[in-house]
Amino acid sequence: MALDRVTIEVIRRHSPLGRTLLVGGADSVVVEPQSFLESCGANEIAVVDMLQPSFGKWLRQDVNLPFDLDCQYDTVIDNGTIEHIANIGQCLKTEMLATKVGGTLIIQTVTDSNQMHGFYQLSPHIFVDMFVPENGWSLLELRTYRVGSTKSRLEPIDCSQQLRLHLPRYIVAVAKKVVGLPLVWPMQTLWKGPWVRAKKQPVKNALKLCAYCLKP
Repeated sequence: MALDRVTIEVIRRHSPLGRTLLVGGADSVVVEPQSFLESCGANEIAVVDMLQPSFGKWLRQDVNLPFDLDCQYDTVIDNGTIEHIANIGQCLKTEMLATKVGGTLIIQTVTDSNQMHGFYQLSPHIFVDMFVPENGWSLLELRTYRVGSTKSRLEPIDCSQQLRLHLPRYIVAVAKKVVGLPLVWPMQTLWKGPWVRAKKQPVKNALKLCAYCLKP
């Protein structure tokens, strides 16, 4: 997706960018992307993509597949690429591993009512449960905004309740890598309580767990 004014605001707020990796490149009708990133302190820009970008060092790579970018970048920006990658877990893992300790990962992606856009519409829970101290991360921002509105503004997300958004929305997540730790894939927090209770009394609670998971 293109750099829109909301994402531009977020990136500017987390500058200087330092050594920067773009996952999937970037274009924009609001700013000239290379000049904008350099104005935010990007002193070196690399772009990982299958298609040759218009600027930056080209790392030709299919992000469905694992490859080594071990802790090289101060800032990693995924501006609407992750929802187009079939192996979404590998893509997120690559982005997390590419970020230096002390560095920042910025992800903009789609959520509800974007069924025909990419392979996935992401729940904010993936960011809440991935960017945790157990993985060496701290979640700095998690916000949503409306697609295509001239009055788009970032709104906080309350992950303690289910969201039902009837208009197309984007999510912006910003996380800081605090320490380098082996990645642990999470179980969604929403289901941890009933799962733990069911494990303690498996026969008695199995049907209760199934009923809980199938609630509308």
